[in-house]
Amino acid sequence: SFFYASVSGNHYLRNLNNIIKGNPSATYSDIANQLNKSIATVKRNLQKLKEFGIIKREGADKTGRWIILK
Repeated sequence: SFFYASVSGNHYLRNLNNIIKGNPSATYSDIANQLNKSIATVKRNLQKLKEFGIIKREGADKTGRWIILK
């Protein structure tokens, strides 16, 4: 799909991926602050990454962690 194909070429999504790699327990707020984006934008983009099977969230919102699948 277009979204998946654009992940590797998209600076913002690479940064998002790198933040998750560096801090798997990062919250939406943590990620939004590091990217200087709104929480809504981060949630929307992480949802897309989840839909495409690139990442998943394991555990509770506050104590869970992100897992990169691809």
